[in-house]
Amino acid sequence: MEGASLRIWISATSAIFLAWVSVANGANTPCSGKKGGIDHCQGKTFICCDGSVSKSKKDCQATMGGMG
Repeated sequence: MEGASLRIWISATSAIFLAWVSVANGANTPCSGKKGGIDHCQGKTFICCDGSVSKSKKDCQATMGGMG
């Protein structure tokens, strides 16, 4: 590949990789979106930063390593 072609290929590859990472990070997680993220665990339950209780069926302590 020559200089211009190589730069275009690298740019395209980088854009695809960044798009893939964005999709992977956009997966539903407990307390996502307007809830502001996870504040702490209360037993197996996720407590969100806005004070609400997540409806997640995941185990908070197992996921967060005993946080809170």
